[in-house]
Amino acid sequence: MIQWRRKKWEIEANLYPENEIKILGIAFRTLQGEIEIEGYEDNKAEIEIKLFGLKIPDNSTVSLVIDNKRILDFQINHGRYKKEHIEVGGHSSDFTIGSKVEIQYMGKTLLSGTFREDK
Repeated sequence: MIQWRRKKWEIEANLYPENEIKILGIAFRTLQGEIEIEGYEDNKAEIEIKLFGLKIPDNSTVSLVIDNKRILDFQINHGRYKKEHIEVGGHSSDFTIGSKVEIQYMGKTLLSGTFREDK
């Protein structure tokens, strides 16, 4: 049975590598992912994760960390990961505009970004 829920809000963060590339003194950071979170009337939230171009071994486990709190762990294959409708525990109020988002591997931050309103 399908249960319909009304979305109250949506936030997103573009994820960039921690290290920037400098060419002729100009700093560049290339987009390597996006995280979207949708909050619903029932105070639950769903996450969508898209990552690409990660240079870590296949089947490596990485962590999604929001405001220094580990939210979930998942495996990377071929430097990529994409999954939608991941229901997360807690309340949708745990995720806010301005929250810091990180993808960590073995305790080191690979990608980071900040949540903003998704329009």
